[in-house]
Amino acid sequence: MKRICIIIGLLTSLYIVRGQVGIDPRDYKFGEIPTTTEAEDQQFKDYQSATLKDCHLLYYNITKTEIELWELYHFAHKIYTQEGLEKFNSITYRNTDIKSFKNFGARIIRNNEVIKEYNLSHLTKVVNEEEDEDETTASYELKFTDLAIGDIIEYFRIGIRPRINESETYFLQEYVPCKNIDYTIVLPDQFKPHLQLYNADYPVLDTIISDKGLRYTTIHIPSLPVIPNEPLAHPSKYLARVEYILAYNYGSGSQRVNTTKGFVNGFYESSKLNDSDLIKVVKKHIIKRLKLNKKDPLEQKLRTIETMLKNELYGINGITQLRIYRYVLDHFKINYEVVLTTNKTKKTFDKNFNGTNFNEEVLLYFPEIDQYIAPEYYALRLGLTPAVLIGNEGLFLKKAKIGKTELFTYYYSTISVPKKERTKDNIVLSLDFSSDLKTLYGKIKREMSGYMVSFLQTNYDFFEVEDKEQLVDELMTLSSDGSLISDEKFTNTSPQDVGVNPFIGEGSISNSSWVKMEGDDIIILVGEMIGKQSKIESEKPRVLPVERNYLSSYKRSISIKLPQGYKVDDIDQYQVEVYDNDDPKKAKAVFTAHFKVENDVLKVESIEYYDQLYHDVEAFPLIARVVNSAAEFNELKVRLVKK
Repeated sequence: MKRICIIIGLLTSLYIVRGQVGIDPRDYKFGEIPTTTEAEDQQFKDYQSATLKDCHLLYYNITKTEIELWELYHFAHKIYTQEGLEKFNSITYRNTDIKSFKNFGARIIRNNEVIKEYNLSHLTKVVNEEEDEDETTASYELKFTDLAIGDIIEYFRIGIRPRINESETYFLQEYVPCKNIDYTIVLPDQFKPHLQLYNADYPVLDTIISDKGLRYTTIHIPSLPVIPNEPLAHPSKYLARVEYILAYNYGSGSQRVNTTKGFVNGFYESSKLNDSDLIKVVKKHIIKRLKLNKKDPLEQKLRTIETMLKNELYGINGITQLRIYRYVLDHFKINYEVVLTTNKTKKTFDKNFNGTNFNEEVLLYFPEIDQYIAPEYYALRLGLTPAVLIGNEGLFLKKAKIGKTELFTYYYSTISVPKKERTKDNIVLSLDFSSDLKTLYGKIKREMSGYMVSFLQTNYDFFEVEDKEQLVDELMTLSSDGSLISDEKFTNTSPQDVGVNPFIGEGSISNSSWVKMEGDDIIILVGEMIGKQSKIESEKPRVLPVERNYLSSYKRSISIKLPQGYKVDDIDQYQVEVYDNDDPKKAKAVFTAHFKVENDVLKVESIEYYDQLYHDVEAFPLIARVVNSAAEFNELKVRLVKK
């Protein structure tokens, strides 16, 4: 029975795909009016809109004299809310050469009838001062008039791309329900693209039309559900998408092109600095000025090199930066490996895709100290790998020499994750009561390091007065409107401190909103003193796994001198211990708060940390329990009673 169902499903897919096979964008028109059922409307109504058609066609038109890439986009959207109406009241094409448009059509459909139609002449040029100076491109817009909730807007655009991409990523859905999705590449039949579908399980079908000498490589997806935007997750990476690369050329035998191996073979030279004029500049303005002591530890040498290069190369394109970094490191005989990977919030690195699609981000890896430099990330330094890359796999390129030939060999590995101690946020509060018992005043010290403050440390010297005032408000008041800060000062505010020294803010603090009187009792809002914590709401069952940006730890040490004649009421009731594991020693997420009184001083120490990037979706309630316990602690009040 199961086998019969599979065969029927495959035949159905083949039947549907025939709608794409044979399409020629040079002679394309609207088809049947897209519709929805009552059940679909009920399902879609809570979203701004739903996509009823998403067609993308790449047509490589090869003649005796030229190669043209014709491209077709065809969309239909049904509007369900006022927000959706505002989103789709116009179509804008930015930085566009209008001469590349071969055809354009749009229409508004209401109650299964076309009420308005538009063509290429309805596109109007938009005057925009920020537009590129290239006179051949501009922004063009089509405004829909009298659009109403419940309407369907449908439009297609056919144009010629300025160049042929040998590889491409294309997302097949947005954060709305989608149906009738088609993705097709049309090539002469001697070519075959290597095409992989991610986050959806549908066949990739090849169809050859012999009399035309064309190969249609097609995916059809009848419908895709919404990907929820859940906390502690990267929903974009779970959107259905295709990756393709022109991989086989049957016209010249079975030789494969654009493979990982082929790329690596050429990347050693293409990433090497060979420009003699630029080499002279690097020697004179960088290497000559770098004063490296041979006896210095490798980490110190690398920090010196990185500081200079990030100041000198800011704004220069990535491949040129890599060439200069390689040249400088080679000059000082420092062992390194080049790492290529992807932004993990957009897509997970796939080492099984035999091509170059995932070689988007560049790192330099130093195996002796297991640390990375990210040349294009100015606000990060050695030891702080970009958070969007850590924990991801990557292509590691290692220098080798065969005879006189220098080259890269390659292997796959996982990019290491900086420990939680590298990114910390520690607060020390020492408070006393005013004589009228209406205000708490004292000293505050906040130490922050790692990913939390790398941007502040690299840009602090460029801050205006108002920026520094905002910094005081955000970091020193602990998100309490009642906090007044004075005598503030900040230390470790240079790029050289990133990943080495914590950013420290110190000052005097007073707050009258942290104290309340209830008869003869004094209520201290201790929970607010750890800073505002966010709560995770989960109204629906969790779908996506938990993925933190980075590991981190938090410590709050609060000391409050008790007023004479008062004591803490039943201190044991305030103790908090929450773990993501029944065995605290194995916990990877923790929130604790311990209270004690010593010499008439109330001492509170709160510890919170997250020591694991990834958790299965089943573990979400445990992680949420820890996160929410910190948020609930914000509401904690300590009662002081008379002795």
